[in-house]
Amino acid sequence: TNKLGTKIQYEKVDNMETRIENGVTIIMTGYMGSKPKYGYYGISYNPTSKRYRAIQTYRRKKYHLGYSLDKEELIEIKKEAEEHVIDGDFLEWYAKLEK
Repeated sequence: TNKLGTKIQYEKVDNMETRIENGVTIIMTGYMGSKPKYGYYGISYNPTSKRYRAIQTYRRKKYHLGYSLDKEELIEIKKEAEEHVIDGDFLEWYAKLEK
C-alpha cells in the first residue's frame, strides 16, 4: 500500500515486470529507475559515430533496433517494438525488421 492507500502489488509475467494497482494491471517496459538521458528509454547516443542507437530488451536479451542521426525516428521504432513486446509477437516483428 502506498501513502494514498492504493494497494500495489508487483509480479513477473513472461519476464516483464507488471504492477497491479487496485486490480488494474500495468505492464512496465524498460528501466523505470531514472529519467531517460535522450528522451526515451532504450535510446542512447554514440559520440564516436555521432548517431543515436535504439535497443529493446525482451526476455532478458537486448535486441538492436537500429542507428540513426534522427532521434525521433528511433523513438517511433522503439514505441512500435514495445507494442509488439506487449502483444507477445516481438520476435516475429524483429525478424522482419532485420531483413
